[in-house]
Amino acid sequence: MSPARSSSPGPSLAQYPGSRASYASPSRQSPQAQIPQPKQQPTPNTSKLQRTQMPVIPAVFPELEELSYVGDWCRVILEEKLTVGVDRLNKYSLSQLEKLNSDKRALKTFVKGLTSVQEFTQLRDEVLHSNMGIAKTTLGHESELRELHQAVEEQRAELRAAQQSLAEKQARQQRIVAVREVLCCGRHSSRPNRLRDMATPRLLALLALCSAALTCVYVADVVRTKQLESKCDMTWSWPVYSAVTWRGAPQHASYGLVRVDMKLERQALGGVPVLFVPGHMGSFKQARSLSRHLWDADPQLFDVFALDFREEPTGLSGDLVAAQAAFLNDAVRSILREYKRQRKSSSSSSAQLAVPDSVVVVAHSMGGVVARAAELLPNYKRRSIQHVVALGVPYEAPSFPFDAEMNALYERMQASKAANEVVYVSVAGGHKDTLVQTSLTGVDTVANPSRAVSVLASAIPKVHTPVDHFCLLWCHELLKVVAESLYKAVDLQTRRLGSDPSVRLAVAKEVLFGGQDGGDVADSEIAENVSLHRRYVQDGYYPGEYAGYAMILPQFMTNLLRTRFFTMIVIMYALALQIFYAQVAQWQSRFNLQSSSSPQDLSQDNFPSFTSMLHPTAHAPAFLRNSATVVSDALHGRSFLGLSKTSTAATAVLTLVAAAVAGYFGYSKLVSDTEGFVALGTAVADVIILYAYALGLLYAVTRLFSLLQRFFISPIVSVLNNVTDRLSLRRWMIIAIILGVVQLIGQIKGSSMESSKVLALAILASFAVFFVYLLALGGSLDGTSDQLRMKRSLFAVFCLSVFPWAGKVAFFAGIVRWPHSELSNDLLVEGGSYIIILTLFTYIIGLSLDCMIPLPPTAFFGASSGLDAASVYGKSSGNSGTSVKITAENCPKCIYEDGGPGAILEEYSDRTTSRIVAGKTGEVVYIGPTFRVVSCDCVYRFKNSRDFCDFCVRSCRLCGGGNGNFQEAAKYKDFLEESKVDLAMHALVPMVFQICAAVQATYGLYRAHMSFYFTPGCVLALIIYHIVLRHPIEARRIKNKQRKKTTKKKKSSNKAKSKSTAASTTTTSTTTSSTTTTTTTTSETTSRNKKKKKRKSATSSTSSASSPLIEEVSTSS
Repeated sequence: MSPARSSSPGPSLAQYPGSRASYASPSRQSPQAQIPQPKQQPTPNTSKLQRTQMPVIPAVFPELEELSYVGDWCRVILEEKLTVGVDRLNKYSLSQLEKLNSDKRALKTFVKGLTSVQEFTQLRDEVLHSNMGIAKTTLGHESELRELHQAVEEQRAELRAAQQSLAEKQARQQRIVAVREVLCCGRHSSRPNRLRDMATPRLLALLALCSAALTCVYVADVVRTKQLESKCDMTWSWPVYSAVTWRGAPQHASYGLVRVDMKLERQALGGVPVLFVPGHMGSFKQARSLSRHLWDADPQLFDVFALDFREEPTGLSGDLVAAQAAFLNDAVRSILREYKRQRKSSSSSSAQLAVPDSVVVVAHSMGGVVARAAELLPNYKRRSIQHVVALGVPYEAPSFPFDAEMNALYERMQASKAANEVVYVSVAGGHKDTLVQTSLTGVDTVANPSRAVSVLASAIPKVHTPVDHFCLLWCHELLKVVAESLYKAVDLQTRRLGSDPSVRLAVAKEVLFGGQDGGDVADSEIAENVSLHRRYVQDGYYPGEYAGYAMILPQFMTNLLRTRFFTMIVIMYALALQIFYAQVAQWQSRFNLQSSSSPQDLSQDNFPSFTSMLHPTAHAPAFLRNSATVVSDALHGRSFLGLSKTSTAATAVLTLVAAAVAGYFGYSKLVSDTEGFVALGTAVADVIILYAYALGLLYAVTRLFSLLQRFFISPIVSVLNNVTDRLSLRRWMIIAIILGVVQLIGQIKGSSMESSKVLALAILASFAVFFVYLLALGGSLDGTSDQLRMKRSLFAVFCLSVFPWAGKVAFFAGIVRWPHSELSNDLLVEGGSYIIILTLFTYIIGLSLDCMIPLPPTAFFGASSGLDAASVYGKSSGNSGTSVKITAENCPKCIYEDGGPGAILEEYSDRTTSRIVAGKTGEVVYIGPTFRVVSCDCVYRFKNSRDFCDFCVRSCRLCGGGNGNFQEAAKYKDFLEESKVDLAMHALVPMVFQICAAVQATYGLYRAHMSFYFTPGCVLALIIYHIVLRHPIEARRIKNKQRKKTTKKKKSSNKAKSKSTAASTTTTSTTTSSTTTTTTTTSETTSRNKKKKKRKSATSSTSSASSPLIEEVSTSS
């Protein structure tokens, strides 16, 4: 602090008559307290010495105003003396004045020696001495009056003390009421918010550390599992693959039917048809090991076929599964038809053999789902599939659960179980199968339990080793058991598969659960083994198996991560939706009029960041926070001050209803059902663990992405933006370029112009445009801090909703490679809907890159007078990168120097504040505002609003007005009544996100595909929010900003063009006339130098003649 603003107390003047009741320090002296200075009379000689003002003689007491004639008398005398001094100065020559200017000491002595200066100082001292004498005599005459003032002040002090005690009691009661209101509206006050802000980084950092450690340990266990030595022996074979070319073979653009023989190709069909169905990205060549074991059992008994699906990613798309299932039915029909055709044209000896009416299906991975889905299609021939051997097939749920068509297919499979004549034998790989978890291979949901059996490979007596997902296709021990079960299920006389499904199932159980010596097993032992293996498959291990692998994680954690890993992504998606809802809701509430006695914490951000909202208390729904608060208060024995009477009654009613329901259904039954109780507790524990894991992992990924954005993504986006700016490319041009490039690449690989291929290329191009826009959204650094936070949250929502599009891209990429001959209506509608959805995604990203989400209607309260919060927010956010909070401390409208008895003041100065040095001692006096009120407690101190200070009854829209601003509050209530519809529509937008998040976190927790439907709904709500619900004033301001930007760009481009043209013209002119320009330039430079010399000489003479005396002769000297 400067010496002029020292905090030392000044002399108290309250005891003198006529003084103010409250002392104002010299630094806060108002201009009215100064004596008006007399104007100087102009003289013929205009010099600074004549224009200097006389020192101001302050009137210390009102009684001394009668002596004001002394100032006039002094002024007249001094004017006469000054004229004499000036005449004396005029007698000096210019050379003498220059000598005085060079020697400062001589100049000071000369000035002090002037008679006018000496007489002026003597006269000033006499006047001050006389003033002090008069003041002493006046104080002596007023001693009696001072005693009376002291008595009156004592009585006033007693009265003030009584009033202050009464005001404190009233303020205490009002504070209790205010606390109750705050607890009822929102129990998190400013202090809990500060505690939450302090605990947020600690809790999230701890969860992120635990999640990262858990992920590392899980990955280490997976690597160790893959490194475990397999005890399976390799199956060696001599396969012969031949494409089926007979008449009536199934025709498809990309699929094919292949026959697999051993050593030699066979032309005739004389055995039991066995069809191998490959899985996800599987090949028909994977049937060679199965064909070898069947050939070992009987070289002529089985005819092995395999489907060629071109190694498509079947596990990603339900459309691929449906297409493959349709081709499977056509292949089965063709195989059975070929048997009949060969029987008619064969000899009499072979005519004795029976013609098969069904096909044995051996499926791997998703091939089993294809075979099961084939039974649900219209082209399925009844009883054409009666025996299915599934090797690592996920019947319970898809391994990649994000595709909507895949989940619809599973729902159909589980709704209508397989027919009773179909036998299902499912074999799970066990611990080494990390792609398809063992618990997903159960067949009880898709088939009749009496016609199906599930076994664990590591628990089969003849195998007794875990088998990985691809080892299921070549494991010698396992395939030998499978081939033996199929061999024993065939009637060797008729060379047909057994017609009785129960017999075939019994044979399969006997072979699978039989001992290594091949002896017979009792039926009771087989039944016991079936139940045991069903339990093994559900748990994933037989007892004691997991301990032998020496894994780091416990068994329940390994099962949880293997089976519910994608559920964690679902929780992340629900968290992103809920966080975006909380951010938009807080954004809409930040512009409400702050008229309550305890306004919300203004230190919070308008649009909070994504990481700050990851804390559970920040994104938790309101009813969960309230219920948690009630429970915590009940546990700690607190009173329910924050709850109103209605909420207390509602809590009591809900408690009574819950007790009645528990009594009706029977509490004893609930406790006695230990299995259901344990299952419920396990499910709740799983959800809590997955939630904590997802929260920590999401925080860690967010931090990691911030680093990637800073050092990798943002530089790439900035380079691309610079390139597009230089080329003057607009967004529609970029989109057209991407569409054209994708179509060109698609036509290069294949010159066919089928309509299905054109549609598929359009969908892939739309996805490419969306991906480019998503990259721009994640790497954008333009805009205000609120807009950047909004972009980050929207980027998180889109990134977590991209997973369902993997299957769509894979399906249409396959159509580009092998186009359909005809474009069906279903494919056209499906592809068109995808293009529309991706266009909506791209459009909302473009809107988010340009502007912030619309301001709520409350931000435009007072827009007619120009005091709306939207205008202040636009100015503060547009000028700087951060949004400035308008409070009483920095509000440009609320500047009050005086407040109530409990007012808190802060040092403040503005342009009107001036600093004046007066007197011989150099006393500093400030004129204008030097302090301002930042807070006051008149609302708690006084009961009547008439006693409030000006600060408490002010009317300001920028900082929320005063605590006692009842008139403004009434206007605000009328404004809310008029804009009810707009407020409801604005509130519906974040509510859409919250509803989607609630449904996804409850009903859709294990339905990951629902994000494919929720994201377009949320995007549509945001588009309506941007276009329809934006206030006209805000839209007009945005248009004006865009016009200014475009005009600036045009001006800059025009300047660049003019500079380039000017440079070209100058170069051409210089080359043609170089000699003439040199002569003219030399002449011009010489003339300019002469003019400069003349100007310098003139200025130096004038300055040396006048300026030194004017600078030195001043009042300060």
